[in-house]
Amino acid sequence: MVCICYFFDSFSVNQMMFVSTGNPLKTSTFENALLQPIPSEGHLWVPKSLHAVQWPGPTSPLHEFVHAAIQSTAGVSIDFSDALSSVPLRMDTCDDGCHVLDLSLGPTRSFKDVGCQSAALIYEAIGIRGRTVVATSGDTGSAAAHAFSARGLPITVLTPHGKVSPYQSNQMIAESGAIVVSVDGDFDACQAHVKRAISDHGFISCNSISLARLLPQIGYFAWMASRCPGMTVVVPSGNFGNATSAFMAQKMGSPIGKVVIASNRNDAGVRYLLGQDDEYTPKPTVQNLSTAMDVGDPSNFVRLCYYLSSRDDVGAISVHDGALVRKAMVRWKCCPHTAVAHAARSLLHIPETACCVVRTAATEKFLPGVSADYVPMATNVPGLLRPFRNVVLVGMPGSGKSTCASLLDSTTDTDKEIEKRCGGVPLCDVISKRTVAEFLELEGAVATDVVLSGTHRVIATGGSVVYSEQFCNTVRRESIVIWLDAPVDVLASRIGSTWNARGIVARDTSITTVAELYRERFPLYSRTSHVRVNTSEWSPSRIYEFVHQFVRNAQCC
Repeated sequence: MVCICYFFDSFSVNQMMFVSTGNPLKTSTFENALLQPIPSEGHLWVPKSLHAVQWPGPTSPLHEFVHAAIQSTAGVSIDFSDALSSVPLRMDTCDDGCHVLDLSLGPTRSFKDVGCQSAALIYEAIGIRGRTVVATSGDTGSAAAHAFSARGLPITVLTPHGKVSPYQSNQMIAESGAIVVSVDGDFDACQAHVKRAISDHGFISCNSISLARLLPQIGYFAWMASRCPGMTVVVPSGNFGNATSAFMAQKMGSPIGKVVIASNRNDAGVRYLLGQDDEYTPKPTVQNLSTAMDVGDPSNFVRLCYYLSSRDDVGAISVHDGALVRKAMVRWKCCPHTAVAHAARSLLHIPETACCVVRTAATEKFLPGVSADYVPMATNVPGLLRPFRNVVLVGMPGSGKSTCASLLDSTTDTDKEIEKRCGGVPLCDVISKRTVAEFLELEGAVATDVVLSGTHRVIATGGSVVYSEQFCNTVRRESIVIWLDAPVDVLASRIGSTWNARGIVARDTSITTVAELYRERFPLYSRTSHVRVNTSEWSPSRIYEFVHQFVRNAQCC
């Protein structure tokens, strides 16, 4: 049960004032800041002012600290006890006396669980049910997918291809209630796509650019400080959301001694804070062992700078030595990101008993020897992240379009629609009575009409429909196109001796093999589609779940 109430004179969430980091005269309410998290390019919303909070006592649970943080910054009172019951925290002490805030004990084993579980509850409580989209450098994807799926909230996750650990990737794709797609690029590229979708189409975010993700994180730093007051807190930092939350907790009266930001070789923010660069200058992302911190242009840096009186308000260091990080991983039995923080506190000679390192993720998420499960590949990310009418399946004969469609409700098969419009004549006879050009024109016209004639449906098409420019231009604009694909040898074995019975049509009439047909159509499927699914990697039921999530997303457009 969700308990929510709003303070001040009316039952409204629109009370506390938020300002743009780029223009303090540009203001927003909390709800509008969630709906439109980017006030202008390169800037984000922040609470106009941070007030000292009467924090709960040192024996109080985490949810009370998160409640206090949200109530103070947003004027909203939400009961987080159920949402955070699955996210325990722990204070540990290393054998050298250094304290550790362990945030790796939640359902997806990273610090992102607190923010994502809280954000999903905040959106549900306020009544925000739009399409949520997140970019991930590893941990946000699984935490957001888990939290939002559990509440039935639609969510799409963009993960950079080959740049997250197999364990992280497997966690994400295991959440069948989320759309998870791999993107050719790094985290910054994924984040740019997300920001564009938010600005252009009003999508919702669960990255730390969203206040619903960022503000709850203040709570666990206040929780830590209530138990170990006066500590220097070393925060491994990529997108700077966690470090910003720690500094905000300090500004709100939490007894934190100093916040130290520890980055890897992606050190644009650290260089500015140390005075090595006169101006903040983002740089291309460089890959490190600490992959979740591989962010060349951290979004939350503008938030941190908004609250700084001087660059000396926080400590900062970048750890470039991979050998030092590996040594710390072994010495402290931790993930590479936490190892960066341990290496940083050693380099800075912070007294052990006065230091608290933030453990951001479980060690096993980054161990070798884990095989990565299959993740579909986005072929057109901007087209994937926009409102759409229907979900259209394209692909070669034998790719599984009909099998998938048979499992779904509200499905239209364009081959059957052609037969219907031709008086019930079987498709093979429709083809045999026409030239190739005549049939392709008919198929394209019927498929285009079907795409435009309804919404929230799955449309299974004939394999040759991509020869129609009319269809391709329309479907790219109006619908999400899922390319069901498979290796040529798999397709050939599925088709077997049914080539003629299937009514297969090729533009090049000399084509007689599956391999030749695949070569002809491959660029057409690639150009027309938004996401590609290898059906030899997934069961029909898993493909059904993936397609079904797009239908749910269409209903939110």
